[in-house]
Amino acid sequence: FHVQDTMWSRLKKAGYKIIIVTPFAEGSYNSGKAYRHMGADEIIHVSDLGWAGSNRKNVWDIPTANILEMVRTVMDREHNGPIAVYAITMNEHGPYPSKKNHTLRSNQKIDSDRLGSLAEYIDRLEKASESVVEFDRWISERVRPTVMVRFGDHQPALGWKAGYHTTMTRPEYITDYTLVDNQTKVCYY
Repeated sequence: FHVQDTMWSRLKKAGYKIIIVTPFAEGSYNSGKAYRHMGADEIIHVSDLGWAGSNRKNVWDIPTANILEMVRTVMDREHNGPIAVYAITMNEHGPYPSKKNHTLRSNQKIDSDRLGSLAEYIDRLEKASESVVEFDRWISERVRPTVMVRFGDHQPALGWKAGYHTTMTRPEYITDYTLVDNQTKVCYY
């Protein structure tokens, strides 16, 4: 609660309603209190949008396609004024069990379990990518002005002993993001 200035608080000052779509129960990781402190107006658990289960339980295996469909539902509701929706996907998150039947090969000395974990990670990303591409298409076709920012909050835990191959001094803090705008048709990476 030391954070006093957030993107959400600035959006609220500009008249936005902040809505969270999450597979986590509000008590997990103190998320509910933290989100509300940062400016969230509404926290919606995936079970409140049709996913089977209790909103008191975390959902680790909900596919990204389902989360994005829920975000569409929230975005298509009637709202008094602009909204900002923050959604969390978790199906691509580790741990990544070693996939046994895969076709990955490497020139590096990587044991078969780690290579199998990488194959599992790549499979999850490929499935999510299809959903994200479709969601981007939906955004581009919307009449309402819409901006979408996608980001990953951390790098995958794949257990590489050699580390990351980059010139950055703290590569574990690299956060990739993409901004898509349906009015100017510009995509920033």
